[in-house]
Amino acid sequence: MAENFAKMKSLRGRPGWRLAYAAPVLALLFSSPARGQVSWANPGAGDWSNGLNWSSGVTPGTQDAALVANGGHAQANASAVVAVNRLEVGRNDGSGAFTSNGAAVEIDSAFDVGEVTGAAATGGLSVSNSGTVVIQDSALLEVGVNNGGGDFDIGQTGATLGGTALSMASVSLVRHGLVDIATNLEVAPASADATSTSTANGQFLVEAAESISIAAELNVGTVNGSGRTSSTALASFQSVGSMVVGAAANIGVAKGTSQLGNSADATLTIHSSSVQIGFAEPLALEDLNIGDVSTVGSGVLHGKGLVQLNDSQLTVGNRIDVARLTGGAAASTTDGRLEAVGSLVIADDLTVAEVGAGVLGTATGVVDLSKSLVDLGSTLRLGEGSTLEIALSGVSRADGSGGLQYAAIDAGLLADLAGSLRVTLADGFLPSVGQSFLLIGTPTVTGDFSGVELPDLINLGMDWTTTIGPTGYSVSVVGAALPGDYNGDGLVDGADYSVWRDSNGSTLNLAADGDGDLVVDAADYQVWRSHYGRGSLTSPAAVGTAAPEPSALAVVIAAAALQCFVRRKEQ
Repeated sequence: MAENFAKMKSLRGRPGWRLAYAAPVLALLFSSPARGQVSWANPGAGDWSNGLNWSSGVTPGTQDAALVANGGHAQANASAVVAVNRLEVGRNDGSGAFTSNGAAVEIDSAFDVGEVTGAAATGGLSVSNSGTVVIQDSALLEVGVNNGGGDFDIGQTGATLGGTALSMASVSLVRHGLVDIATNLEVAPASADATSTSTANGQFLVEAAESISIAAELNVGTVNGSGRTSSTALASFQSVGSMVVGAAANIGVAKGTSQLGNSADATLTIHSSSVQIGFAEPLALEDLNIGDVSTVGSGVLHGKGLVQLNDSQLTVGNRIDVARLTGGAAASTTDGRLEAVGSLVIADDLTVAEVGAGVLGTATGVVDLSKSLVDLGSTLRLGEGSTLEIALSGVSRADGSGGLQYAAIDAGLLADLAGSLRVTLADGFLPSVGQSFLLIGTPTVTGDFSGVELPDLINLGMDWTTTIGPTGYSVSVVGAALPGDYNGDGLVDGADYSVWRDSNGSTLNLAADGDGDLVVDAADYQVWRSHYGRGSLTSPAAVGTAAPEPSALAVVIAAAALQCFVRRKEQ
């Protein structure tokens, strides 16, 4: 067997290497029966390669399912051969840990960390466990590649017939080469039948990897079934050169028919990485789903998902759904959030807080963009429960390269608007009169925002206008009257008091009508008083200076007039 593996290693990377790689494995499978499960026997920490630490007396190989679930800790160093049919770390009512420092890890079928099966959590039994895996400085992690399939499951739980399942699982990959997963990567998936409870907790952390390939789905914090299920999950990818997810990615998605309240809560963070999702089948491109709920009938489900991008590129084959609600009782909720900082997001469609026809639940979705561009080939759809948050960090439109730019969305076909728009200023940027920002570039706009929140520039003598035109949706900075500036010189000072005093009580001379009620009165004096000392950027005043009382002003004004009279006499 060692000779076969040496041959396989030498072929890696050459044309047809996978077929050559698989041939000796298949030969072994058909030439000798599997030895079955080999369990870690050492209750403490020990060397993976030392056969005395295993129940079989020898190190497990490609015919074996290796199990570490007795509370022990299997440790593999750089010289170890970790090549097994299946690896389970913490299973059902047992906990365990596995650490690899420099060793390649090759698993022919499934890799399960902290799994509780429905066959164990059944018949009223309560089963819990924990599993921890740390793999660092490794050139290779393969799951299911040689066997044509096999999930990588972290913290998966299932429960049946009144059972209760609880998992706690963590996997960390540090300074890694190739990660190749033949089917799904699942972090804390939970399911239960109508009489059972299932709670999954899991995290998958990657810190620096050359490439990650997931042939099928990436599922983070997903729940399903008719019982009471909940999931709390985190997946983090930092400094990954290339990451490819062949099928869909589901983050905090709830499915099933539970009347008890299936609840998903998941976070996916992508930092300094390039990620592609949903391109495995060119004729059936797939989606990124964030905090969605999918059910029929009167199920009560709660989906909550957060995707955070920082200095990254995300490309999705079909659409991105944020907080989509397609069924369930009125108590069902979706809560989805997509955040991007200094990033580029590419997809065909982006849908936020979409609620299916006749669905009574509540959908809340947020897209928060800073120095980022979302480039859509087709459509942007913002539902009533959506909020679009856009930060302005400069006058240049974002192109995905980062820098001091303002965030934006492009939609090649149309933008259907609803919900709220919130625009903020960031990185010390302050706009000027005449500057315009194309927030949503599209040839067609339907609908409009029901609420728009823009930065307050009034005290700087500026204001905003919004425009829907042939190029899309824009906001622009225009000049604005400063409250209390009754003579229009850009300052709120004693001269404006004189204007108010001289027209007090008038309904015709309304230069000092600060509150717009078509009469100059005491309320307009209060407008002047509350803004006294303020001025535009071109005519700054001492903000916060207390306004003098009318009697004091009279003295000041009289003194100024007398001084002017004396000067004229002297001349």
